[in-house]
Amino acid sequence: FMKIYSIKIKQKKYMKNPILLNGFTKYSQDEILDKSNYIIENMTGNALFNDAGVKLTTVVDARANYNIVLGKKGKVLNYRELEKEARKMLNNGLKDLGFYIIEKYPFNVANWLTSGYSVQTFDGATHTPAIPSNVKAKDAEHTGEALVVYDKSLFAEYYEGRNWKQGEPVPAGITATSKTQKMLFDEMTAGDKWNFQVRSRGTKGTSDWGQVVTMIVR
Repeated sequence: FMKIYSIKIKQKKYMKNPILLNGFTKYSQDEILDKSNYIIENMTGNALFNDAGVKLTTVVDARANYNIVLGKKGKVLNYRELEKEARKMLNNGLKDLGFYIIEKYPFNVANWLTSGYSVQTFDGATHTPAIPSNVKAKDAEHTGEALVVYDKSLFAEYYEGRNWKQGEPVPAGITATSKTQKMLFDEMTAGDKWNFQVRSRGTKGTSDWGQVVTMIVR
């Protein structure tokens, strides 16, 4: 009896519960805007969280305010203080909303993931990587090529990209992949406008597609 009891205690001691990741202090400005937008999209109209109420509204308002403050860079003397305070409000709102999700569905990973928050589990990590930010397209070395660059995304292991001629349907497939913060697209007709999009792929998840950038390929 004593042996069985001790085994149960040991299992309980080393058993780790899943963690909803609601801390955003290490995110860049673009990453926290993309991530908060992704959470707002997932939470809005989500029947699992129909009583989020003020907590979700607080995040929506804090994100809008943070965006406004970022637009004041170089225009007001106290920009640094305004940005710090607005960032703090957004961080706190996201953290509070995360605690609401945890309390509503304790350790329910499936429900947590529908909120747009990333989740850490200990039978293998489950992360939703951040959407690539600061995406730009520029000329590459050869005719018919373009180089797309972007910032590093949190939890991303590599990146996937697609391109299509402006005015044509968005392709369903992947055109290029990269392990770095640049991606080469080729075999395009010179002189035409082309659209480019990049997304992140992580341990067990894929981000939404990032912003569309357009350039005339030379």
